[in-house]
Amino acid sequence: MGAKMSVNLSKEYWQALKVSLVFQVFFGLFTALLLDGGQMLQWWAVTMVGYWAGFGLVALRRPQDPTKLDLFWIRWSFPVLCFFVTPFTAMGIWKLRGVKF
Repeated sequence: MGAKMSVNLSKEYWQALKVSLVFQVFFGLFTALLLDGGQMLQWWAVTMVGYWAGFGLVALRRPQDPTKLDLFWIRWSFPVLCFFVTPFTAMGIWKLRGVKF
């Protein structure tokens, strides 16, 4: 059958992920409650994909020995990504729809 892959992550990663997961759940619930037709929820989902792709790269590169910068990025990058991704994604979508600024 298929090959089984497992990676043992350092406990430091799990501690940093706990903080990030609180932000992810909070922003996810908040965006789900907005009455904008699900647009903010889509941007949250785009941010989630970017965050988890970045986490996967960092964790696969140094699974047992994270640097302080790795842990800082894992802990605090999700809210930062939300605040940067949302405006730029919105502008791009509005331009595609023909809205002029």
